[in-house]
This record gives sequence, structure tokens and C-alpha cells, in this order.
Amino acid sequence: DWRVLGHSLLVEQGVFVIAGGLLAALLLPWPNRVLGHGMDSGWAEVLALAQASPVLVLSLVVIVVLTAISVLIWLGRRGGLRLSAPVWLALLVGHGALHVVLGLGLYPLLAAVLPDAAAALGPWGTVGALAFANVAGILAVIAPAGLGVREAGLAALLLAWASWPDALAFAALARLLSVLADLAFVVFAGIAGRLMADSDPANRFD
Repeated sequence: DWRVLGHSLLVEQGVFVIAGGLLAALLLPWPNRVLGHGMDSGWAEVLALAQASPVLVLSLVVIVVLTAISVLIWLGRRGGLRLSAPVWLALLVGHGALHVVLGLGLYPLLAAVLPDAAAALGPWGTVGALAFANVAGILAVIAPAGLGVREAGLAALLLAWASWPDALAFAALARLLSVLADLAFVVFAGIAGRLMADSDPANRFD
């Protein structure tokens, strides 16, 4: 029913956010210029403390992740979803793999448009940057498909190596290509479905 569907969507989006957040935390060069660019002294001290206390940071990350997973499990059970631990792990790994594929696919474009940023981040840093931006877009529930928020998040991470107009233009270009890829997938899926229906009348839905 609609309740189960709604809870399933919330769980799926939650797993996507957790996987993306973990990848962003692990792959982005946080102690580097990403957070240091334009940071005031107070935040710089916090960053220095985090860099000097990796165990504390790791502990906080574990607490946040476990809390988020507990909330997702609770939401799932409220919607009638009772998934085993291996299934939860598979969901997390699968969504993490999706973030990796998306980020690695973005890296050649970043290298072509903003080579300094690409050289500093590398392929895996690009994965972390896009994961961060995607998570920000999903958490901004008032923005449809994270429109504007994802682009601003990605551009903000690139400010250490590019001007704001260039970084924002790149983020907008990445969004445009993503939309075009989605449209192409829909078109090809429709064509494939039509061909299957024409080849075998049993596959027709009408």
C-alpha cells in the first residue's frame, strides 16, 4: 500500500544519504584546502582539533551512522519492512557503489573544465565531492531533486581551486548532463520496451 511505499522510499533515500556521507567523510581532503578556504579562525581551530584527534572524529562518525541506521530500521519496521542485517549491508554497499560510479564518471569532465581542482581532488576526491553535493541536495527537502542546493554544495567545495562563477558553472553543467543522461535512459528504455512488445505480443501492456 501507499504507507509501505512511502516508508520504503524514505529508507532508500536514507541509505543513499548515509552511504554518500561516509564516502564524503572518507574521500574528501577535509584537512586540506576544501574546508580551509575562507574559513574564520574559530572554524579553523575546530578543523585543527579534528585533524589532531582522528579517533574522536571516527567515534563521532560511527555514532552518527549507527544512529541514522537505527532510525532507518525503525522507519522500515513502521512501514512493515523487516530486513535482515545482510540486506541492510547490501543496500549500503550498493548505494555506495552508485556514488562511486557517479563520481568517477564526473572526474573526466572536471579534469577538462577545472584541471586544477581535478588534480587536487583526484578521482576519489571527486567521488567524495559529488557524494557530498548529492547528500546536501537530498537533505534539502524543499528543493525539488535538490535543484540549486546540490550545485551550490559542489561549487562550494571547488572554491579552493576555482572562482565562484567557474565552480558554479561547472556544477550547473554537471546537472545538465545528468538530466540529459536521465532523459536518454528513459527514451532508450521506451524504445526497448516498444521493440520487445512488437516482437512478442505477450509483452504488450495494452
